[in-house]
Amino acid sequence: MRPKSRLPRIGLRIALLVAVASGLLASPSSPSSAEPTWLTGPASISDGSQNAQAPEVVLDRAGNATAVWLHFNGAANVVQASTRPAGGSWSGPVTLASIGQHLLPTEVRLAVDDGGRVTAVWARQDASHQVVTTASRPAEGTWSAPEAVSEPGLDSRLPDVAALPGGGVVVAWQRHTSDSREVVAAVQAPTGTWSTPSRLSAVGQDAHEPRVVADASGDLTAAWLRSDGSQDVVQAARRPSAGAWSGPVDLSGGGRHVYALRLSGDRDGNVAAAWTWGDVLTDVVAQASSRPAGAGWSTPSTLSAGGQQIESIDISARPGGGATAAWSRGTGSTFVIASSSGSATGSWSAATTISGGGDAAFAPDLDTAPDGTTTVVWKRFNGSHHDIRAVRMRGGSQSAAVTLSGPRDVGDPEIAVDPAGNACVVWTDALGASTTQATGLDAAGPVLARPGIPATGTVGEPLEFSVTGYDAWSPVSSTTWSFGDGGTADGATVKHSYDTTGTYPVTVTATDKVGNASTMSGTVTVVPGDVEASEPPETAPTPTTGTPPTPSAGTPPKITRLALTTKRITASAADVARRTRARITLTTGAQVAIELTRLRAPGEPRRKSFTATLARSLPAGTSFVVLRATVHGKRLPPGRYRITVLARNAAGTSPARTVRLSVVSR
Repeated sequence: MRPKSRLPRIGLRIALLVAVASGLLASPSSPSSAEPTWLTGPASISDGSQNAQAPEVVLDRAGNATAVWLHFNGAANVVQASTRPAGGSWSGPVTLASIGQHLLPTEVRLAVDDGGRVTAVWARQDASHQVVTTASRPAEGTWSAPEAVSEPGLDSRLPDVAALPGGGVVVAWQRHTSDSREVVAAVQAPTGTWSTPSRLSAVGQDAHEPRVVADASGDLTAAWLRSDGSQDVVQAARRPSAGAWSGPVDLSGGGRHVYALRLSGDRDGNVAAAWTWGDVLTDVVAQASSRPAGAGWSTPSTLSAGGQQIESIDISARPGGGATAAWSRGTGSTFVIASSSGSATGSWSAATTISGGGDAAFAPDLDTAPDGTTTVVWKRFNGSHHDIRAVRMRGGSQSAAVTLSGPRDVGDPEIAVDPAGNACVVWTDALGASTTQATGLDAAGPVLARPGIPATGTVGEPLEFSVTGYDAWSPVSSTTWSFGDGGTADGATVKHSYDTTGTYPVTVTATDKVGNASTMSGTVTVVPGDVEASEPPETAPTPTTGTPPTPSAGTPPKITRLALTTKRITASAADVARRTRARITLTTGAQVAIELTRLRAPGEPRRKSFTATLARSLPAGTSFVVLRATVHGKRLPPGRYRITVLARNAAGTSPARTVRLSVVSR
């Protein structure tokens, strides 16, 4: 998702909008995409008993969605919200603002940080003044109580918000003093404390309708409209993460009026602004300016031809610099959505129509994925009612337009795109009381988490492989494993055994319902299987060995290390390991005897003793020998065991090394 700020859409529809009150060895998953697919049928997420309006949506880096809107509860407007975890369903609406706090006719703004914390900001009317208010919700948490951000005693409205790296937000708003309007901003630290508001606009003329974005370094950029005495112009200021706000700079030229402003930035600090500029409504052009990271603003570029009506505009920064702009322009008989692509150097392509001709198209909104794909949504009048349309664009190519809404009249859409390329679109429909609706674009494969790929195993031993997978918008339809030896299996949890030693690549692929797939891989090292254990008579233990191998050198072996991977095992309890591995390091190849002797507890009769011996031929270096709590199908008696290890070759026998092991029955 790219940080983006919007103003209320100004132009032909300004009157309408002011009326709106174990897997350490596993590598990360790699998605492979089928054709991105929009969900069939939108979901209604607000209470249909009363009107909803002005929805907004954000997606965090994990694909979790949060939507907010204004809701009329029968007496006043309140702010409501709904959340949808990736792979889950939309929650019931939650009221953020207290009942009885009348909201100003404005949008609710949203921002989300890298940790999934969402912050909403809006303006409300208290007993005497307009107050900028925020509430926030941590990932998997609940919404905080509303908190006033603006200073008491001053009217404050039209706020915007951007999330900061590491927590905290910046809020900018329009503050009314006794003789003018000015733009100010305050920063909330990760601890929750707010800075004193800083004035961004110069003293003198009115400034209003600020927008703000932040990059991954914490650098801030704000833009707003300011009167030059006769017309509004676009101004901007920047604040580095460890510095103060700069003075304002003009982005647009004078002599004509600015009717709308959009601001967008990417994580690397590239910022782009777009606006409409002209005389009243009959001769308006789309303009844009960009600022590469660490550089200054470009000279404004005119994106459209003169002599047209432009109803609204939006812009989205692309990764690595550059941006995509889209606007609604009049053709004389209807309105179409036009678009232009800007490069990192500030040049812009010729405008093209992306909505098709015939039906009137308005209110474009767009967002860009990390791979540079921009998704554009807009409202279209199809001859009987308004609906929501969408296209996807990248590198000069464009998908066919898709209808997202049903057979009812709709309001303006808003879109958010997550880092995987999935998207969420919200709007209001109108059938009696209007409701907030939402749909999603499934553009990526499932997320694979908590992979259980064993690091080691033994020949013939059934190994368990598992993975947890979910998809942001569609069910996971299949999970397939490939074990590197020609074997495969299907399912989230499977078992597989290997016939020979070696290191094998293991791959798991999960595919969602629409065909998007994700892959995760790891390795498993298979060592020789266990030697059969024997149970000698219940007499004093005597280590036994088989025929020693031919020594690799003429020196006796030494056991330089003996350790257990776990010192407590069971043959039955689900919460205790069923086996351990003895890690044995030898200076040279040898025949190794491993003796398990049960130690009698005080007062326990001698008949309770138990001894078992394993024989292994091990090479020089480190080997692992599996020790289980069963021998020949019989459980080892519970108790404490001494494990004695000897190594022998033709040149001699090593000193014995011992460790202790507990076998439990619960």
